[in-house]
Amino acid sequence: MFAQLRRDVRALLGPRPSPLISRPPSPYYPPTSAADSAARARTLEIAAVTRETADAVTLTLRDPSGASIGFVPGQFFTVLVALDDGAPLRRAYSASSSHLDPSQVTITVKRIAGGRVSSHLVEHAAVGMRLSMLGPSGDFTLAPDAGAERHVVAIAGGSGITPIMAITRAVLDVEPRSRVTLLYGNRDASSIIFAGELDALA
Repeated sequence: MFAQLRRDVRALLGPRPSPLISRPPSPYYPPTSAADSAARARTLEIAAVTRETADAVTLTLRDPSGASIGFVPGQFFTVLVALDDGAPLRRAYSASSSHLDPSQVTITVKRIAGGRVSSHLVEHAAVGMRLSMLGPSGDFTLAPDAGAERHVVAIAGGSGITPIMAITRAVLDVEPRSRVTLLYGNRDASSIIFAGELDALA
């Protein structure tokens, strides 16, 4: 089965596909230093909570000071949460929103079995709650290029759709001559994150 899947993906990509993981200079986002961004925590406030599935929520985050929130499509933020015992726990969540709106960023959290932070956020996240964040971080990125004409093939399962969603939005928003093919697996229809938006994009 996997051998056939690899052949199908190669057929979709063509003989010389552009690499997905890349970070050349681009006018659409400023260069970031991983060491600099990871060393500084900032406080972001939840502006909206969107229920995606029974076990997943999307949190829209803004800086209370009005400062911009820059990131590269595919990057993640690290959330610091202190629970009842006071010990801060760190969890990484990919940005799922468009990088073209620096006034906010969305992260999508899916509850995992025994997950203290994911369960806390899925059950208790509310508008006005403030979260301490590190980042953005990560090099699983795509540099949008308005002049590009390419076919991006993405494969995701479950909550792995979150960085892919940011990348998909970047390609569709910035590259009018490009197209995206998404292979997205889930247990069942009720567990599909971004189901409505993906249907609209199809």
